[in-house]
Amino acid sequence: MAPPDPGVHHGLDIDWLREASVRDPVGHAFALWDAWQDPGRTRFVRYDGANGERSYLLLWYGDPSHPVVHWVGEAPGDLVLLTEVPPETKIALVPERIVAPLRLRWPGAVSEPVLLLSLPGPPTGPDPPAERCRRLRASDRVRIAEFAESYPDRLTESYRTIDLDRAFAWGAFEGAELVGVARATVALPATWIIGGVYVLAARRRRGHGRDLMVRASRDAILAGARPGLFVREPNRDATRLYESLGYRRVARRGWVEFSPTPGGPGARTGSPVEGP
Repeated sequence: MAPPDPGVHHGLDIDWLREASVRDPVGHAFALWDAWQDPGRTRFVRYDGANGERSYLLLWYGDPSHPVVHWVGEAPGDLVLLTEVPPETKIALVPERIVAPLRLRWPGAVSEPVLLLSLPGPPTGPDPPAERCRRLRASDRVRIAEFAESYPDRLTESYRTIDLDRAFAWGAFEGAELVGVARATVALPATWIIGGVYVLAARRRRGHGRDLMVRASRDAILAGARPGLFVREPNRDATRLYESLGYRRVARRGWVEFSPTPGGPGARTGSPVEGP
């Protein structure tokens, strides 16, 4: 098969994406997941270099008026993809070298560094007892919805409508009370991305975050997948916790939040995966 013509193209060969995911399962996880689970709201724009290098944009229209962008790849000359970033973009996760050019085009944008971590083997530490931390099931639907309603936060929003028949989510407990949650935002055969880690402020520093991460990580490994996660680099407490479990840095990227239109005032509306 002849190589694609150099330049910008719309669409992405899913067979190529699967092959790329074998080499970098965590880095391509969101693209493969969205193409599989949510193709109607997923778009790709790629840049093919003259020597076969490739970068691509994953455009996810979960909120059609404010897409989320993942920029993956390091192909020479791929800065032309900047013109393909929709002006109404809300959030972009990009290589570090792309942060400055993006902020030049969107002067109101704000950014911070995030780390992509991966766990190469079983997590360090014992499994928590089931009465303290367990996977949430369909019978917990009302409990977790009430938890998200009672403790509104950017990290608990997704738990309001989570489908516990299909999704992987875990709860930390003190007695019968749900005090912390985590979920797999991506659950591919080879890779799980763990996110939405949230522990009630009054119950932190009691080991609940560690319990959630140990349980989620072990479940991923038992399913044959490698666990990965994103964390804000300035959040040293969370980073130290993950590293103590055996997570290792895979990449450093930029998290960019846009104002609604280029040149508008920046507004901080969220942040990548946090820790307890």
